[in-house]
Amino acid sequence: MFAAFKKIIPVGFKYPFWYVFKAPQRKFGIGSIGRDLLGILRYYFAQFYKPSPLKTISICIGIKDRTFELQTYVLKSLKYIANPELVELCIFDCGSEDSATLSTIIQANTTVKLKFHATQMNFERAYALNQAAVMAENECLFFTDVDFEIPKNIVELVNKYTQFNSMWFPIVFYLYKDKDKTISKKNGEWMIWGGKGLFACYKKTFFEVGPLDEHFKSWGGEDESFWLNCHASKKIIIRNKEKSLMHHWHPSFNEKYRKLAQAH
Repeated sequence: MFAAFKKIIPVGFKYPFWYVFKAPQRKFGIGSIGRDLLGILRYYFAQFYKPSPLKTISICIGIKDRTFELQTYVLKSLKYIANPELVELCIFDCGSEDSATLSTIIQANTTVKLKFHATQMNFERAYALNQAAVMAENECLFFTDVDFEIPKNIVELVNKYTQFNSMWFPIVFYLYKDKDKTISKKNGEWMIWGGKGLFACYKKTFFEVGPLDEHFKSWGGEDESFWLNCHASKKIIIRNKEKSLMHHWHPSFNEKYRKLAQAH
């Protein structure tokens, strides 16, 4: 019945309809709608009330054999951020081919504080990010992949969207293959239906709710599981389209992303 009804819903109303009635967190009852509304209110409140002084943030990354992307996107963008003295970069490397020199490469390309650890193992995103979080010395954590440039105002963004113990799951823009970094329908699309792998929260909250489920060994799943844990724990989540966060295209194990690459 829902499938039949979905066909007659105008395109512009499909996501709002899905979000209200079919979003995964609805399994926790009508109270999840109230918390989502509180998240929207906190988003608008954060536009006017910015915490001061700003807290130092830890950017948590797990990698294996992604040095090119790390240098091209993350490290290059870190050169232009505001408040670099308030940034700690925590990288857990799962045995990259250049792991012996990777720490030196990173330090040569950024001035922010670095915490780096490498061990020989298959890449497991959940485990790697959990270990990066353990390494972090700060209260505010931002989890990302190396396919994103770090926004210039990342310190401010993380601070204002995690204040009052909120959790921030920005909606990112997914660039199609060989497209310009311009937000348009021909260049990519907003990951409104999923894309919960990037988020920010307090370290204490991360380990209270999670951490990421290490039963997920291959691509994906741990982000959605963590998202549901946040809702089960009745956390207030801020989710907004963040224009400064673009996912650069790369070959993916995700069937949907492979189809997007073929279609565009």
